[in-house]
Amino acid sequence: MTKLLRAAPGICCDETGFRFAARRFWLHVCCTVALTLYLCQWRRGAEGISAPGILPAYTGVAVHDHWSPYFRFSCQHAVCNEHHERELTAASEAPGQAWAATMKQILYDGRDLKLQYHGGGAVIPPAEIAALTARYESAWRAGYAANPEPPITGPPKRGRPARGKVLSLLDRLRDRQVETLRFLHDPQVPWSNNQAGQAVRMMKVQQKVSGGFRTETGAIDFCRIRSYVSTLQKNRIDLFDGITQALAGQPWLPPETPPVAQTQEPPRSDHLKTAA
Repeated sequence: MTKLLRAAPGICCDETGFRFAARRFWLHVCCTVALTLYLCQWRRGAEGISAPGILPAYTGVAVHDHWSPYFRFSCQHAVCNEHHERELTAASEAPGQAWAATMKQILYDGRDLKLQYHGGGAVIPPAEIAALTARYESAWRAGYAANPEPPITGPPKRGRPARGKVLSLLDRLRDRQVETLRFLHDPQVPWSNNQAGQAVRMMKVQQKVSGGFRTETGAIDFCRIRSYVSTLQKNRIDLFDGITQALAGQPWLPPETPPVAQTQEPPRSDHLKTAA
């Protein structure tokens, strides 16, 4: 599994907290539309992300949220626009933040372009990408115009001055523009990190039912079993047959050459557009 994920042109990554032996640990997930790998680790940061053995030597595109430890790895990166959508929705509810609704519409338009062209096996025309990129840059510039830098008051303090949620969002949209819009340039890069988000939901269900694991062994076994079952489901392998083969010592294994569009997400209808 690890070998196949390292060879994939794009992977989705996420992490979530969970408990075993009355202590807080972390579940890390790396996945594509055909593969899922779970690993429990006591670290959340770069050490925990490295534990599955994928990102340290990975050369493809890792799709994730804006959490800074991911950017320590030398692979290419893309960030989740579903996270942006939620933050932009919150920002647009405040007075004077019309730029946020505009930016959200731009990201939706980019998603439509991806479904139209990449979904049909074609590339997005450079003119379409250039036009949307220009709108994107215009939107974050309008955001800075509506949110001037806060004045520095009082004695100097250590560290970076607090920016607030809106300015922090604008900083990410500006400084990570390449990663935000990478989905337009690469058919293997999805618009969002939804694959990984779906993968961690089973852990949240388990937490709601039992609250955690009693032992580390139980948590490790859960990760192994869930990785196998999730991969069976993604490849449309009958679960009874797959589990029977595993119990007989001959588990079903994914093909050495997985499908090309490993991170493509199916069209979704749950995003309602807002007027720009």
